[in-house]
Amino acid sequence: MSSGGNSNLHEKKGIRAEAKNILVTAGSQEAIELLARVLLDPGDIVYVENPTYLGALQSFNVYSPELIGVKKIILSLAKLVEDNPEISSVDINPIFVYEDRCVAIDVKILLAHDYHGLKKH
Repeated sequence: MSSGGNSNLHEKKGIRAEAKNILVTAGSQEAIELLARVLLDPGDIVYVENPTYLGALQSFNVYSPELIGVKKIILSLAKLVEDNPEISSVDINPIFVYEDRCVAIDVKILLAHDYHGLKKH
């Protein structure tokens, strides 16, 4: 990277970063491994898609987290709402890491307690 540093990143992606704050990896697997090394402690909970990228699971498993698949998350969310009728909305902001990209999703679920005459139990 030239001493001009981040001008290319800023022009193309709108990212402002100093050269000292940029880490170039050989690929997504190395990036996932580095993030797992820095962020995970044994017993941490990691939510993953089900199915998910095998390389991510291999990187995570080294640090002994509890892996929870998205299907289980959806069932847990349904139980949370059922057990807590005072909840009126749920805001979810997952980041999905794939071999070639990351995707951030912003979802807000509004719960209708009385939708066209149907009452929530």
